[in-house]
This record gives sequence, C-alpha cells and structure tokens, in this order.
Amino acid sequence: FGDLRSLSYINLSHCYGLSKLPESFPNLKNLVHLDLSFWSCFEGIKTALDGLTNLQHLDLSHPCPYRADYSHLEGLKGILGQFTRLQYLNLSMFLNPIFYNKSEKEIREFIACIKGFCRLKHLDLSHNIFLRDLPKSIRGFDRLHTLDLSGCIRLKKLPNWIRTMKSLKSVVLTNCEGLESYRFVVGADKKENKYVQLEDISSKELVITCLEKLESVVQARRIRLEEKQQLQKLKLRWTVDKNEPDSYVKGNKADSSRVEIESDSSFEENETEGS
Repeated sequence: FGDLRSLSYINLSHCYGLSKLPESFPNLKNLVHLDLSFWSCFEGIKTALDGLTNLQHLDLSHPCPYRADYSHLEGLKGILGQFTRLQYLNLSMFLNPIFYNKSEKEIREFIACIKGFCRLKHLDLSHNIFLRDLPKSIRGFDRLHTLDLSGCIRLKKLPNWIRTMKSLKSVVLTNCEGLESYRFVVGADKKENKYVQLEDISSKELVITCLEKLESVVQARRIRLEEKQQLQKLKLRWTVDKNEPDSYVKGNKADSSRVEIESDSSFEENETEGS
C-alpha cells in the first residue's frame, strides 16, 4: 500500500482474514474513501488511521464480532478529531464494545470526541445500544443533513438544540424504544417537509406543531398514527392570527401577534382537551 501514494479509495469491508494493515498504510495521504465496516477491530487501527487527514468517507460500523478484545478501539478517541474533512462518518454499533462496561460519565467523556467535523453531512450512530445522550458538539456541524439514531434503545429524548440545526433534513429514529418524547414542526423547512421522520417514531409522547402548514391529506397519512402502538400522549398544536376576524382564541388575549392552540389526546385516559 505504501507505494500507492495516489490511492484515494479502499474498501476492506468484511476482511476477517486480515489481522493488521501494513505499516506503510499511514503513507496514503491522498486517501479519501475508507471502508472498514465489519472489520474495524484489528489491533493497530489507531496507527493505521493516524494522519489520514484527507478522508471524506469513513466507515467503521459493525466491529468484527469474532474478537473478544476491543480495547484497542478506544485509541481512536485521540485521533477522530483530526478528520476535519469528513463528509460521511458511520459508527453504527461501533461504540457498543467500548461502552458496555463503562459508567455513564465515561461514556459521555468518550462520545465528546465526536467533534470538529465542520464539513460532515451524514452521521450514523445507529444501534449503539448504550448511547443515552447526544454530544453537544453535534450542534456545531453546520452542514449535517442526516443523523441516523435508529436502534439506540437507551436514548430517551433529543436535545432541544437539534431543532435549531438549519441544515438537518432527516433524523432517523426507527426502533428507538426508549424515546419518551418527540417534537415535530410542520413546514419548518420550506423546501422539504420531513414527514418521513414521523413514520417510524415509537415515542411515548408525540408533539406536532404548526399544523396549519399541513398542505394535504397525503402528508398527514405519512405520519401513520394508527401504527404507533407505544404512543400514550399526542399533542396537536396549530397557530392562528389573533387579528383575523374568524379566529377564536380560548382564554386570555395573547401579547404576541400569534397564539398557540393545543389539542391533547391521552390514550391512557381516553380523553381530549382543548386549551
């Protein structure tokens, strides 16, 4: 590998027979695409990746299940931050062997190493079953458009700041069984209404706001409320202009030009409230 200095693409996925990479691997300074999926647990992975700062696509998903010693994966904590040109990073299941015997504090300290990816567009953290919180550093990924959290069964909620990320188009939450609440804003992105995010939501509470921006029955059906068996509380919110003559606002007058009307449906108590 060391003599192939112009090499830009390497796929070593499922290469279980390899025990290590050649010592000359770090010389591939022009490497842009590296796929080590289903085989990223080899000894010396830190040395192999150190210095490959031109990487734009890095797949470390599904560490090899046939190795019992994953301690060398922890060494990546010190070098992930140097891949500032990454546009795609796949860490699906990668954190499981690192986190399974660590405290929540240690997990938070390790996950904080996912930072500095100012060009990142796609981040896959799916099926990391010990992941409870998202690192705050993600809010600084100004180009991120896809965040895959599917199968993160211990994730209870999404941070409020995730809704302020203007570039984010899709948050995948399929099979996030521990998710307690999810909030969706209709028409938050004028170019793309992201109803696909709601199709697989399995949270106990679902809040849908700005319903007045819903444009068609087809869009409403994509939410698939009838399939959400874990849903215990549904909040439907829409806004009206208080200056419109036909608008009716229950309660006191609002100070702002727009007020919120909320309809709550609790499936546990089988009742509907308006406020």
